[in-house]
Amino acid sequence: MGCSLGVRTDVYHALGGFDEGYAGGGDEVEFCWRALLADYTLAYAPDAVMRYRLRERLGPLVGQAYGYGVGNARLMRDFRVHGLPAVAPAEAARTWLRLLRRLPELADREQAGRWCFDTAFRVGRLNGSIRYRVPCL
Repeated sequence: MGCSLGVRTDVYHALGGFDEGYAGGGDEVEFCWRALLADYTLAYAPDAVMRYRLRERLGPLVGQAYGYGVGNARLMRDFRVHGLPAVAPAEAARTWLRLLRRLPELADREQAGRWCFDTAFRVGRLNGSIRYRVPCL
């Protein structure tokens, strides 16, 4: 996840900007993959300051997580040939089982939001796996 990303203008233009097809999630990761494949260097700026506003309502938060999941599957389709590690079926199964075990979290308002986010992300990945015909459960 990029969450926040700074890019030099010349690099942005050389790579053609962000792929708007990823607008629901994964656009910054897709951009970074293209930058790496074009031999640009990615760097971490530990002293950089950023502000990030979280969604306040559950509906938009769940929609965001779902979009991230769909985008994650598209990333797998587009970049697995370049080394993006596949999601192992056993790990995918464990993740779905963990979600089931976490069902009691729905009783706590704060934990319920996290559970809904995680579940929407997984459902998005499942839908993306079907849409893009790639195993990314």
